[in-house]
Amino acid sequence: MSLWADHFDDAQKLADQGMIARVEVLNAKVYLADADRELKKAERQLVIINQAVLNTLADDENKNINPVSDLFYLTKIESVDFFRKNAIEKSPLLGQINKKKELAQQGIKVERSAFLPTVAAGGTYDIVNKDLSPDIPKYMVGLGVQLSLFEGNSRSWKLKAARMQEVQAEDFYAKASSDILTEINKCFEELNMYLEQINELDAAMEFTKEYSLAREKAFSEGMATATQVSDANLAVAKTKIDRLQAIYSWDVALSKLLYYSGMSDRFLDYMNLSEAKQERF
Repeated sequence: MSLWADHFDDAQKLADQGMIARVEVLNAKVYLADADRELKKAERQLVIINQAVLNTLADDENKNINPVSDLFYLTKIESVDFFRKNAIEKSPLLGQINKKKELAQQGIKVERSAFLPTVAAGGTYDIVNKDLSPDIPKYMVGLGVQLSLFEGNSRSWKLKAARMQEVQAEDFYAKASSDILTEINKCFEELNMYLEQINELDAAMEFTKEYSLAREKAFSEGMATATQVSDANLAVAKTKIDRLQAIYSWDVALSKLLYYSGMSDRFLDYMNLSEAKQERF
């Protein structure tokens, strides 16, 4: 906002000195009004977002929520195979499905056991054989076997149901693992895409800054119009915003990648790496 205000002040001074036409002052004033309108719109959006965060946190206190850390990005991270391997080993979702598979396998074992006879063994042993006939044995052993000969088809149906649960769990695991690996590939490609955008915007930033300075100098010498200066300043502002948006999107993609890989707790580790490039917004 101060950029356009300064430009308007410069235009007013140059017009007072007769170096530029009054129409250039009006043009600068139009851009200043546009910038003021966009600023007020952004401030309103900030209030709305701040209130949404407070509601999410169930915080009734009227206060401003400010980020505690800067945006960051890395020019290099582990390969996609590293994250795919960790997903298979550490994904909470796949872990839950594995538990269901194990329960289904235990259920099959239980239902199979119903087809086997029930065997019971018992015995006694006399430690002291006092005042008893010597012909009475000191110990006795007994063995009992119970086998259900006919229960209809209930046991077979129960076994089939248990096997079906195992098949369903395996199918669910295959589908979930495929979806997770697909998301990992997607997030990894997004990281590379946003990194390319950041690098391109770094180069664009240097160009737009140099272009803006050249236009400002030409305007002060009466060789450029207010429109040309404003357009150059808008190009600088847009490049800054696009760059911040690309870095923010990189951070979001990384958080999703770590989530699907079962490593959500590693996000701060990546942010605190010495090679991480911090960006204050």
